[in-house]
Amino acid sequence: MRNYFLIIGSVVLLCIGCGKSYMIDEKVDFEGEQWTYENSLDFIMSVTDTSKRYNIYLEIDHSKMYIYQNIYMNVSTKYPSGKSLIQPLNVDLAELDGKWKGICKGENCKAQIVLQENAYFNELGTHTFGFEQFTRDKNLSGVNGVSFKVEER
Repeated sequence: MRNYFLIIGSVVLLCIGCGKSYMIDEKVDFEGEQWTYENSLDFIMSVTDTSKRYNIYLEIDHSKMYIYQNIYMNVSTKYPSGKSLIQPLNVDLAELDGKWKGICKGENCKAQIVLQENAYFNELGTHTFGFEQFTRDKNLSGVNGVSFKVEER
């Protein structure tokens, strides 16, 4: 009987330890379900090993009342060396027929976007990832929040 509890306990600990390992898992919630031009987001990650690989995700938490099919944003990356890159990004939140792409519960949906798989960083130090909405609407209604996740592979 004692061995039975030892085996069960080991299996439980093994399952708990097998979850995803995130270097960053941060969320910013927007007041009043509005992502404004002024709400630019910065997420900071310290790279201590350039040989590791990562998957990089963005998650958009939005209302079913969001009136567009997609969302445009500018994505910036600032490297420890001072180098900066800015790229536009179009994220489709719904299919052409209007069906939401993310997982919806109640009146809200979460769409996870893979920004990059198997990425590596060739500079040690602090990297800053920035996101700002870049749509026609200064106050983009129906967006509850944005999450940024970097998963160690």
